[in-house]
Amino acid sequence: MSKNTLFFTIGGLFFAVILGGVSYYFFYNSLTPLESFNKTYSTGSNLYRSGNLDEAVGYFESAASAAPSKEKAAQAKRSLALALLQSDPARGIALLKEISLDTTYASLTRANAAYVAIEYFATTIKTQFAFEHLFTGPQWSTFIQNTTKDSAGARLAARKASEWAYSLSPTFLLAYSVGEWYANKLIYLPDEEKKNEYTNIVQSLMVSGDQLLENEPQDEPFGQYLIALGHTKRAHLLEGLYTAEKIDSNEVRQAYDKAMDFYLSDRSFSSQRDLLRTRYNLAAFLVRENITVAQTEISAPLSTINSWYEKNGPTAPLFGYLQSIAALNIPEYKDALLLADADPQFKSLLNEITK
Repeated sequence: MSKNTLFFTIGGLFFAVILGGVSYYFFYNSLTPLESFNKTYSTGSNLYRSGNLDEAVGYFESAASAAPSKEKAAQAKRSLALALLQSDPARGIALLKEISLDTTYASLTRANAAYVAIEYFATTIKTQFAFEHLFTGPQWSTFIQNTTKDSAGARLAARKASEWAYSLSPTFLLAYSVGEWYANKLIYLPDEEKKNEYTNIVQSLMVSGDQLLENEPQDEPFGQYLIALGHTKRAHLLEGLYTAEKIDSNEVRQAYDKAMDFYLSDRSFSSQRDLLRTRYNLAAFLVRENITVAQTEISAPLSTINSWYEKNGPTAPLFGYLQSIAALNIPEYKDALLLADADPQFKSLLNEITK
């Protein structure tokens, strides 16, 4: 190769690199603020859905700080809070409460933020954390007025918070969340004098939730996941109605199966993670009510839970829930003990995470 040829070859490569860099710069800087937000937010969402929560945090923070509108900022902040709930739950809850109290946001935006904050407690039963971080400050501290400072009081406060959020903007998740308090009373703390009252409330909230769920778009971001979560909650309400002798056990099992189908069709990390709680709930229902089923209907979901723990450690909310109910020794812990008696592997897991 001659010197001239070599010179022009290197020069051409250099020019191509410069031209490519300039093109890249102008392409990404020519995006509108909304396009830039959508790109950053989408990257964060994909990382979140694949389980890379720490990486997702940075993208959600960038999206929130450069959001082209207040509603888009709230969207990014809520997703940021979701990603933080595992690594820095206090900060995540503070962000969600901030959104819920900001009257310049749409009512639905505020209600959804409140729901996520309430659901964090509902899935972990971290009572001390709830009193220190959730039920504090304007509005949120009112929910613990005239309540006991224990898990029962915190759960009553969560119901009150759900009712408040529902009054801002009714959603199927909030309708079912309010209903869960009454369903839990029917299942774990039956009171003959309150049975008909609580049963009627659960049935009424189910009707409202079902109507809202029917109109929920499945093609929205996290749409399948939210619908799966809704069906899991709905199945738990049906457990309460079964205990009240209003429905057949097959209706409960079919409801949990439907929830699992939605989780499995979503295939995201968050869906596979929260699917564990649905599997656990169904297995717990079967052993608690002494329903005759094949052993595999108990062992199969518990095997999935054991496998997750072996691969990912206690990274799913279910494990925090099990630790809390064991430490508090509340009626729900009897479910876990019954499952431990039914499955030696789950018994070992329960012993390990509650020691």
